[in-house]
Amino acid sequence: MNKMRLFIKKINKMLLTLSIALLFLFTQSSIGQTSVAYKNAEEAMQAAQKNKQYLILLFYDKKAETLNAMETTVNEFLKTISEKPLFYQVQTTDDKEKETIRKYGISRVPLPLLLVFAPNGAITGGFPEQVKTQELKKCFSVNELDMKIMKPLQEKKIVLVLLQNKKTKFNQESDKVATDFQNDSRLKGYVEIVRADPDNSKNKKVIV
Repeated sequence: MNKMRLFIKKINKMLLTLSIALLFLFTQSSIGQTSVAYKNAEEAMQAAQKNKQYLILLFYDKKAETLNAMETTVNEFLKTISEKPLFYQVQTTDDKEKETIRKYGISRVPLPLLLVFAPNGAITGGFPEQVKTQELKKCFSVNELDMKIMKPLQEKKIVLVLLQNKKTKFNQESDKVATDFQNDSRLKGYVEIVRADPDNSKNKKVIV
């Protein structure tokens, strides 16, 4: 009888250990969806685009109440959405973040600063010093066509939007005009062509 009790205790102990291990793995996996250890912000951006995820970058120079408030707002917002974005904090005094700081002109903006990136790399929102949950929500409801237009515009390019489908006329002619303009030696590399179906209900707001 004593041997049986000892055996049951051992089994219970093993089950408890296994449960703790599984809980730890599950927690790590859940956290990994939003806050993963990357070498720098550039690597986080590449990962987000590769995985077709939104990305939240939070830039700061030192710990402060404003930073804590923004962190709280982000964490509260993340609880309300099913598709988790990547969330990465960028310390502006860190040498490994120099390229990102230069690229987005962060040194000229009040800190902390929160930037939201769409899956294609377009910035859908920027908030210096404070942000509200409702503001974050709008950043994650951007139309796909808007994203395609915003990205090259933010790269200081000219965007030609061609509204075409099988029912529209002069598709070949408009394609040729747009392509010729894009290939003009004076504008090489500065023109982006975006095609959109005018009958797609998701594009209606952008077209109107």
